[in-house]
Amino acid sequence: MIITLGELDLAPLPDRFSVRCGHRVAEFPVPGWTVFQDLGKQPKEFSISGLFIGPDALDKALKLSSMKDDGVPPELVIDTGHAVVSWIVRIRNVSHEIVRRGHVRYQIDAVEEQIFRKSFAPIAPEVLARQLAEVQSLSAQLPGSVLRVVQSALFGFGLRMASVLSILGNIRDITELPMDLLSTVLWNLDFMAAQLEIALSNTEAILLSPQRTFSASETAARKLACMMRELQGRVGEMKAGVLGVPRIKTEHIVSQGETLQSISALYYGSFSQWPLIAQANDLDDPTAIRPGQRLIIPQGEWGGGYACG
Repeated sequence: MIITLGELDLAPLPDRFSVRCGHRVAEFPVPGWTVFQDLGKQPKEFSISGLFIGPDALDKALKLSSMKDDGVPPELVIDTGHAVVSWIVRIRNVSHEIVRRGHVRYQIDAVEEQIFRKSFAPIAPEVLARQLAEVQSLSAQLPGSVLRVVQSALFGFGLRMASVLSILGNIRDITELPMDLLSTVLWNLDFMAAQLEIALSNTEAILLSPQRTFSASETAARKLACMMRELQGRVGEMKAGVLGVPRIKTEHIVSQGETLQSISALYYGSFSQWPLIAQANDLDDPTAIRPGQRLIIPQGEWGGGYACG
């Protein structure tokens, strides 16, 4: 984790980092920060304290005072290594105390000047909904034999899209997703991509037919194929964005009939990553799990399978 204020790296990491928003106050562990949740729309007030260590410790403390006196709002940035959050802040107060040679304790009080920003920004639901509605409307001009297949695929796409947007819509200001939700989102995005591929291949088949008639339906198919490719790009962007969101270590309660392999498939999209779960829980016998047992699910790579049905 790295925390910077303007060009100054607050290293070693601060030992206290608190945020106040109205009547709400949150203390965040540094290091060990996993989730940041926005506390509301009011400007945030930050209180940060720590200890500069090294021959340049006093220079760093004096730099803080200089930044306050300059009056230019610096950017406060927290980089966890997986996600970045940042604010433009106005420094209200800076103080420092020389503890001993090469050790200077500092205190910073600042207030947010600009809106909170986060590294993960899913595509606006209304954009996808509008594009899907346009595609569904235009598909009505396709020949009957193709129409049924295409509209069925688009219907499946729409159902999964609603599921994805309902999940992403609830994480407005959280930079991390629990692994079970991440798995669900990724599976739905893969399903959406597969349904679009079915619709697109059937639509393009009209344009590749040797008995082309250059009718209105072919004109519609050409435009429809272009719009579907744009939708494919949107789905790809969403998947790339979700994969960039770090996963949180979570806990799973074993149900009757579950195995480490099936639990691996649930969280990682692949049966093959069950050794990660076994190792995280010190399981000598991976077959000896029982209903009601609590298992830690560590971070792992998404396998891209369709196990979360």
